[in-house]
Amino acid sequence: MENANNLANMTSSQEPRKVPKSLLWKCFFKFAFFHHCSQSFDRGYVNSFTNAIAPIFRYLYEGRPDADEQIRAGLMRTRNYYLCEQSFSTIVFAIIIGMEEQKANGAEIDGDLIVATRASMMGPLSGLGDAINGSTLRQIAIAITLPYCLEGSVFGAFMMMAGMSLAPCLIALLGYPRGYRLGNEFVLKLLQNGIMQKVADAAGIMAMFIMGGMSSKFVSITTSLVFQNKYKEINIQEMIDSAIPGILTIGAVFIYYWLLKKKVKISHLTIGTMVLGIILSVFKIMGH
Repeated sequence: MENANNLANMTSSQEPRKVPKSLLWKCFFKFAFFHHCSQSFDRGYVNSFTNAIAPIFRYLYEGRPDADEQIRAGLMRTRNYYLCEQSFSTIVFAIIIGMEEQKANGAEIDGDLIVATRASMMGPLSGLGDAINGSTLRQIAIAITLPYCLEGSVFGAFMMMAGMSLAPCLIALLGYPRGYRLGNEFVLKLLQNGIMQKVADAAGIMAMFIMGGMSSKFVSITTSLVFQNKYKEINIQEMIDSAIPGILTIGAVFIYYWLLKKKVKISHLTIGTMVLGIILSVFKIMGH
């Protein structure tokens, strides 16, 4: 009942604002075209996400006394690691816009829910996009047009480019408006049913699974320590693998997580990792 009242009174303090279509599509093209233009190892494609959604925040909070604070908080919600296949990434972008619009209009949405929702979607949609576009449709387009290209046909080259780009463009153009509507309807249904906290917890758990899977894929730490006695050679890495496989990798991930929570700068961690890696390799403690 309380959630229903919150929903009914959502706009009591201010007139609700709906993002106009012109601004939605302006931000879409900005995000789609600059998606891969600014990539970093520590945050992925997050810069294009932040840059594209900034006009949305300015529109939603314009004229409010706490506008600067709200815009800053909204932009900071976009600064966590983000990596997603480009065509399906526009759907994630649209869903977040819909959720941010509801939050700006007074819906009882915790910022952590928005962060967790984005993190939990980017992994599955990346896998779907890579499977559909990268591994299937693009390969079919290449197989069909390659004979013409080998014959020196300019038409074949243009057809290959068009065939490889058609499906991603259609997915982005058709999925974007549907993602925006989904983001709005999703929040309203949660408020009406009173299950916001349960969904927030579930999204947080899913986000942790996604980030854990990415950690195991991109981080690999092994030791080359070997001890020799009169009877046999003892390989420390083999002993670790037989007892607790991957313990060095997960241990390193948790150490970095702890350091980040302590506000240690990314640049300091990067340089420290390089120096430590060189020292451990020189003394044949780490590596193959």
